[in-house]
Amino acid sequence: MTRKTVHIIQTLAPGGIELLVMRLAAENPEKTRVLVLDQAPDRGSEAWDVAHQYAVKPRFMGKQAGVSVRLIRDLRRVLAQDRPEAVFTHHIGPLLYGGLASRLAGVPNLTQVEHDAWHLDNTRQLWLTRAAYALLRPKVAAVSKPVAREIALRTGQSQVLVIPNGVDVSRFKPGDKAEARAVFNLPTDKTIVGGVGRLEYVKGFDILLQAVSQLPEDFHLALAGSGSQKETLKDLAASLGMADRVSFLGNVNKVHRLMPAFDVLAVSSRDEGLPLTVIEAQAANVPVVATGVGGIPDAVCPEASQIVPPNDAGALTAAILMMSQAHVADAPTKFVRRMYNWKDTIRAYETLAQGGTL
Repeated sequence: MTRKTVHIIQTLAPGGIELLVMRLAAENPEKTRVLVLDQAPDRGSEAWDVAHQYAVKPRFMGKQAGVSVRLIRDLRRVLAQDRPEAVFTHHIGPLLYGGLASRLAGVPNLTQVEHDAWHLDNTRQLWLTRAAYALLRPKVAAVSKPVAREIALRTGQSQVLVIPNGVDVSRFKPGDKAEARAVFNLPTDKTIVGGVGRLEYVKGFDILLQAVSQLPEDFHLALAGSGSQKETLKDLAASLGMADRVSFLGNVNKVHRLMPAFDVLAVSSRDEGLPLTVIEAQAANVPVVATGVGGIPDAVCPEASQIVPPNDAGALTAAILMMSQAHVADAPTKFVRRMYNWKDTIRAYETLAQGGTL
C-alpha cells in the first residue's frame, strides 16, 4: 500500500485474520503498521510464527481482560502520532476500541473488515456490532459475497463491500508432490487428504477424522495446525483405530510448500467466513471438498470441488473418495488466477485506504 495504513487485530495467533493482515503489512512495511490489542504472546510460542514468517513487527497494546477505557486512550495517542490515512479494523473488539480511537484521532478513512458472520449468532456481539456501526460509521467490507449478505441482513447495514481473500499465485502454485511429501515426512504411496486450520471445534476436524476412518486403508490424513482440540483429536484418531493413518504436523509456516503434497483438501468447518486454505489449495491445483458454510460455496471451482453439509461424516467420506479419483486438469489453478488473485486484494485495500469505494 502506498498510503500510510494501520491494521488493528485482537490477538497474535496462527489464524486466517492474522495471516491476511501480516501479508498486507509485508507488502509495504514502511507505511503499514499492525496494532494488536492483547498482550504479546510468550517468546518462542507458535503464535509468533505468523509475524516472523512475513518479517512484521506488530505493536502490542497490552489489553487485560474486561473493558478498558485506557486502551482507547492509548490507541488514540498512537494513531495521533502516526497520523495514518486509513485504519482497518478486523473483528468486533478492534472495531470498538480501534474505531473509537480512530475517530478521536481524526483518521480520515475507517473500514471494518468482517471475516465471518457466524459470530453474530451471539446476541451481545450482534448488539455491539450494530451499535458500533451506528456510532462510528465505518465503511464495512466482508471477505465474500455470502458473508456480506449475512452481515447486511443481520445488522441492517445498507452497504457492505466485498474484498475477497486473494493469494499470491507466484507463491501458491502447483509443485512436485513427491518432494512436498518428503519435506513433511508424509507417505509417498498413499492418497493424502489434507486438513489445514486451527484445531478447534468450529473447524470440525472430529468430523473429518470420522470421514477418513471410513475410507480405504490407503488414504492418509495430514492435519496442519494447532489448537485446544489437538489432544482430543489424537484420542479420537486412536479410538477410531486410525492413529497410524493421521499425521499431526503442527503449525506449518510455509503452507505453499505443503499444499502440493495433498491429493484432496478437506474443509470440515461447522462455520466459516472465507478460509484462505481453500484458495491456497486450488492455487496449487488441489481439488477441494468442503462444507457449504460461509463464503466457501462461492470460493471453489465448480469443475474441481464437492460441497457437503456440515456435521455429515458420511457425505464427507463419499465426496473425498469422488474427488480423489477426479481428473481436474488445471481447472482449480485457473479459477484462482481469475477470481482470487492477491493483486486484486491489494488493490481493493488501497482503494479503501484512499477513501474510495469498490
